[in-house]
Formats: sequence, structure tokens, C-alpha cells
Amino acid sequence: RDSADYNNIIQTTKNILGTHDLAPNFAGRFSGMEQLVRRVGMETKFTAPQVADATKFLAMAGFDLNAIEQSIRPIADIALIGDNDLGETADVVTNIMTGYGIRPEGMRHAADVMTMTFTKSNTTLMEIAESYKYAAALLAKNGTSFEEATAAIGILGDAGIKGSQAGTTLRTLALNIAKPTKKQAEMWQQIGVKRTDSNGNLRDLAEIFGDLNAKNL
Repeated sequence: RDSADYNNIIQTTKNILGTHDLAPNFAGRFSGMEQLVRRVGMETKFTAPQVADATKFLAMAGFDLNAIEQSIRPIADIALIGDNDLGETADVVTNIMTGYGIRPEGMRHAADVMTMTFTKSNTTLMEIAESYKYAAALLAKNGTSFEEATAAIGILGDAGIKGSQAGTTLRTLALNIAKPTKKQAEMWQQIGVKRTDSNGNLRDLAEIFGDLNAKNL
């Protein structure tokens, strides 16, 4: 049964990849990816069909064979630590990366940042993913680093603000800092906290909130 499940899933993955991975020697490279899938299935608690299911989600997200090979182990690690379903983890992690504009080669670092956050704050991977649904694109456009944005989600989680609520909170903060209304801009000037640096770029959230804290706000 497991063999049949694996064959069905891996064939689906192959069909999806065949529509957008047009580099030479597709068959040989796909065979190499299959070997990696089975190896991850032997070396972790996840079965080969579960690992294959994760590759299907990655393929659906537009990853090519090379990107999947770079991503599958970090995703397996984050699913293992977070005690989450592997396919679901692949789905939400790729959603976050797409929203934040992170390339597949940055998967390992992004996975480490998220793992550090949900193991050291009162939040989970799925709550982080829900937060990023609402805030990822705007935070990335503002130039807020992925590390700082994810840390902010963790801090909000410690305050009991999680998931979609944390995402909309961060989105509101980002909008108020990047594009304040006339009244908000006057208030920023009145309290004496700068939103931008000398080059006109938005300052880091941590710096802005440090200044607000120093003024007992």
C-alpha cells in the first residue's frame, strides 16, 4: 500500500514538474531527487510517501528539481521540531517564502529563523504562517528583514496576539510607519521619533520601538 501511495504521489509530482522544469536531462535529475526523497524517508520519522507528498506541494508552488532538493531537508527538520504534518509544513513554508520573496536557496536560513521563533516564543509554525498571510508582502516591500519580522511575530505571540490578529497588527504598524496619514505624520513629528534614516529609507522596527520606549510610549 505504501509503495502504491508513493508511486501515485511521485508520478503526480513528476507531471507537475514537467510543466515548468524545462532544463536538460529531466529524467536523470528526477531520478536523483527520488533517491533523496527515499533517503529522507529512511533518515527521519517521515515515510517516503509523506516526503513525496511534500515534494508535490513544492512543485505546485513552482519549485524546480534543484529548488526541491535544496528545500526538502530544511522542511523535514522544521516539521520534525514543530511536530507538524510534512506536506502541510511544505505548503505553509512555501507560502511564507513566496509572500516574503525568499528564494529557495534561502530555505535553510528561513527554516532556522522560524524554528528559533516558535521554540522560544508563545507561537507555533502554523500561527506564524497565518500571520504572514496578512503581513508578508507589505513587510518585505518596506524592507523589514525576515529575521526582524519573524521576531516581531514571536513577541506579539508572547503578548497573546497570534495568527491572523498578529498579522493584521503588524500590517497596520507597517502601514502607519511607511505611509502615515497626515494626522499620523504630524504625531510622529510631535513625539520626535524618526521613521526614516538620513537616506530616506525606513528604519528598523526595533530601532523605532526603542525610541518610542525611551519616550515612555
